[in-house]
Amino acid sequence: MGRICPVLCIVFAVVNALNGGANAQSISTVYDMTRMLNEPHPLASQMGTRWQPAVPTVLPVIPRTGISSGAANPAVSPTTIPLVKPVSESQRAGQPVIPQVSKSPAVTGQSKISGGVWQLEFGNEDRGLFADVFEPIFEPIFGESATDGGMTWGGRISYTPNEGNPDWFQRLRQYLVWVDQKAPVKVSYSVEQDALTPNRSARFDGRVVRPHAGYLAFNARVAVANPLDSRSQRVDQFDFIAGLVGPVSGAQLIHKKLHEIIASETDPWDEIKSEPVFNLNYEYGYRFFLRKPTEPANLEFHPYVGVALGNALTYGSLGLDLRLGGNLGRDMGAPRHRLLLSGENFSESGDYWVWNISLGVEGRVMAHSVFIDGNAFRDTAGVDGKDFVYDVQLGFEAGYGANRFSIMNVYRSREFKGQQFTTEFIRMSVSTDF
Repeated sequence: MGRICPVLCIVFAVVNALNGGANAQSISTVYDMTRMLNEPHPLASQMGTRWQPAVPTVLPVIPRTGISSGAANPAVSPTTIPLVKPVSESQRAGQPVIPQVSKSPAVTGQSKISGGVWQLEFGNEDRGLFADVFEPIFEPIFGESATDGGMTWGGRISYTPNEGNPDWFQRLRQYLVWVDQKAPVKVSYSVEQDALTPNRSARFDGRVVRPHAGYLAFNARVAVANPLDSRSQRVDQFDFIAGLVGPVSGAQLIHKKLHEIIASETDPWDEIKSEPVFNLNYEYGYRFFLRKPTEPANLEFHPYVGVALGNALTYGSLGLDLRLGGNLGRDMGAPRHRLLLSGENFSESGDYWVWNISLGVEGRVMAHSVFIDGNAFRDTAGVDGKDFVYDVQLGFEAGYGANRFSIMNVYRSREFKGQQFTTEFIRMSVSTDF
């Protein structure tokens, strides 16, 4: 045992010395930071380092386009997009760089994007001086017409924003699968009031006459117009209408006040009853041009079909508009008088002269008219309406840009059985761009 203990002590000392060297080598390997510090940071290529700052990326300029109903190419809106200035080589070697922002020049198109077009329309049975102009044209063809009755008067004011593609219709359009989902959209908002009365002489003679009817409604008209190609354009139009008929429309009160102003008597009204009305109208048409739409003199051929569904009016229609004029591609068709006032034809803002003479014919297969048949949900004394009614319209329009004046004579066939005369009335409108 005396010799074994010294030997064991020597062996233990040697083993311990060997293990100590290995542990020292392992420690130096594990805690050596040189390799770790030399490795690049995973985000160094994007964010840079203190000694090598990253170069900011230049943002591309993407112009925003607006809506131009009558131009071949969409107009470009005046939009300014910030750009990041590139960093110079001298800046890279100094302190961390703060990107400098500059503004690109505004890009201007041919049409205005801000603002919109206001239009005032007025229709009246009394054509005044214009009767001498239109009667020699219409009476030899269609015969004599009554001097009163039908649309006694009507007024409509509308506003059309220059900027199109309203969000509310964009959400709805996805369900209108037959409509071009990428075509530009214009919308016009309007309020209208009309008074429809019977012919006085027929009423006093005891003949069959239509009932008195007042009408007050709000309308959102939407036009989906495919971009103009060289000679044609497809146009889809929708009317979303909500309003009132009967005494609550206020038309009888306005009618009385107007007659007081001109010191004229007015007959007592036998009016249809008060009722809310809702209508959805749709029209599909194609515009064809003899020459390029921007030519100073051109001919437009515009056939269309339509349908109206609601408790105010229900019918199917087929029509044709012909126009001779200049810059015909700067709107969406000739001004038109439907069963009530026509509303906006979406004239385009801009710097150009416009003029045109239009002739239109529209036939309608009638299913219901609250102004002839009476109320849909209440029992009123209506008359037996005709199944087929047609209009013939002749008009003129002139102006500068969206600042326009138009006048139109409307001839309407007999609307109910026993009607003594056809009806004629005048429709005028003035529009201006703000």
